[in-house]
Amino acid sequence: MIYSKNPLVSVIIPAYNAGKYIRDAVDSILSQTYKNIEIIIINDASTDNTLKIIKNYGDKNKNITIHNNKVNMGVGANRTIGIGLAKGKYICWQDADDISLPNRVKNQLNYLINHEDVGAVGGFINFFDDNGDGVIRRYEETDSALRSKIFRYSPVAQPASMVKAEVYSSIGVFNSSYVVAEDLEMSFRIGTKYHFANIQEVVLKYRQTANSLTRLNLRKMEMATLELRKKYSKNKAYNYTLIDWLYNVAQRISMILPPNMRMLIFKIIRGDK
Repeated sequence: MIYSKNPLVSVIIPAYNAGKYIRDAVDSILSQTYKNIEIIIINDASTDNTLKIIKNYGDKNKNITIHNNKVNMGVGANRTIGIGLAKGKYICWQDADDISLPNRVKNQLNYLINHEDVGAVGGFINFFDDNGDGVIRRYEETDSALRSKIFRYSPVAQPASMVKAEVYSSIGVFNSSYVVAEDLEMSFRIGTKYHFANIQEVVLKYRQTANSLTRLNLRKMEMATLELRKKYSKNKAYNYTLIDWLYNVAQRISMILPPNMRMLIFKIIRGDK
C-alpha cells in the first residue's frame, strides 16, 4: 500500500455564484477513491444560492469546512485564504463548476509521493458543456518538456493541479496584483524551485460556459500573460528562445482578431482533440 502514512489532502474550492454547478463539483470530490480528504469551500460573497447549498453539505459532512467572505475578494485571494485554512500535506485545486474524475486525488497523490522533486502535478482535462463532452487537452509529463514550452503554454492546468503544501511555504501565496493571470504567475514562481509534471490521463472535466471568466477577460488575460512571460524571460530557471519570442510576437498581433477566433487558433496550435 503506497499510502502507509495516509497523508491528508486539502481540496480547496473557491465559489462565486456557483449555485448551478457546485453540487457536481463537491460530489466529485466526495466520490474520490482516496478518502483522507478535507474539503474547504470558500464562498466569495455570492448573491445566488451558493452559500445555502454548501452549508447543507457542511452540515452533513464533517470533513467539509465553509468559509464565507463578507465581500467579494476574487479568485487569487480566495486561494490564499484556502491555503491558510488547509491542514493537509498536499493541496488539490477544484473549481466550483468542474468535475474531478474518481481516481484524480489518488493518482496525483501517488505521483507526488513517488517524485520528490515535483512541486505541482496536473493531468489531462476534458472540456465539456451542457451539450456533452468536447476536446481533450493533453499535457506532457516531464519537467524538461513542460519547461521548454512555458513561454507558450501553461505547464500544468491550474484547475487540475495538486501541489505540495510546502511549495507555498517556500515561495509564497498567490499575488493579488495579478487579477486575471494569478495562476501563470504562480506557475512561474513554482518552476524556480520545483519541477512540474502531469499524469498521462484525464483527471478533470473542465466546464465551458458562455459567461466563463476566460471568455469575458480574454484580452486582459493575454496582456497579463505576455507581460509575465517577458518578466520571467530573464530568469535563469528558464530558457527563452527565438521561437518563444516569435510566438509571443504573433500572439500580440493576433489580438486584433475576435476572441472566439483567437481561442480556436490556440486550441488548434495546442493540439486539442
